[in-house]
Amino acid sequence: MRPAITCEIHGKQRRAYVCEHVVSVFSGAQPSGFVWRRDDEGEYEALCSACTHMAPAEWEANMPRLAREVCLECFAEAGRRNGILWPNDANT
Repeated sequence: MRPAITCEIHGKQRRAYVCEHVVSVFSGAQPSGFVWRRDDEGEYEALCSACTHMAPAEWEANMPRLAREVCLECFAEAGRRNGILWPNDANT
């Protein structure tokens, strides 16, 4: 498991990775898709629709510029803003 990250909003949380387009919803951008997965180690990752459609070599070349670390709570909120309904959300 990746080391925890300290979020200014949520405190110490699990770390997740997203592309910059996913988190741009926090600064007022329109949702651009949220294609998420858990990697082989169970860690969370999400890309917008455009980044998901990049060829693997193109993503590898652009990843240093586009990848962002976020806490798992910010990851979940970015998903909600992109239309994802998480299992625990159904109870609220």
